[in-house]
Amino acid sequence: MSLLLILLQAAAPVQPADAPNIRCAFETAAAMAVESSDPPERVADRVVASCAAVGGAETPPMSDAGRLRIRAAAIAMVNRKRGTDGQPADAPMRIPAVEGSLTIPDEIAPAVIPYAICLSASAGLPVFTEGGKRRIAPPPGIGKGSDCSEVRKAAARNADGMLLRRGGGSPAQRRAMIDSTLDAIEAHQKASSPRVPPDEPHAAN
Repeated sequence: MSLLLILLQAAAPVQPADAPNIRCAFETAAAMAVESSDPPERVADRVVASCAAVGGAETPPMSDAGRLRIRAAAIAMVNRKRGTDGQPADAPMRIPAVEGSLTIPDEIAPAVIPYAICLSASAGLPVFTEGGKRRIAPPPGIGKGSDCSEVRKAAARNADGMLLRRGGGSPAQRRAMIDSTLDAIEAHQKASSPRVPPDEPHAAN
């Protein structure tokens, strides 16, 4: 077993290739934003249930990353329709682009997750649990631009203690597992760094 975290890129303009699921999310969320006073997150859950299956019965099941992107699109549209996103009504829609997922061994997950969260918070990126329904908040004092070196050291110490209590091999074996996991977290964070958006974003209709 392992824990799956989903990291998002910085918000990017919506592109035509996002159809049809994202178009469904925008259209459905726009209608629900007017018809309902429910919080954006609750509206988004209903939008995901409605739009994840767009494409027909022969379409492969929607991945967790895909559902997360639909949910983000729905929340963005609800906030736009209700005027709570601070943007003009005709501004291009921007939603987080799912960069991918990061698998962390259960044996050391509680110890190393704070490091993954710190790196993401430092880069200004949110982190969600699998399925995208719960956002993981960074610890107090950690924000954009934070130095995560001490958090990494603490993660390594705590992970080693967890493995030691479980009888997790020799010191060298424990270190190899911990280092590879922390290195994977760092590599994934670098791959998820915000990219420069296109010069001519496409506004959602």
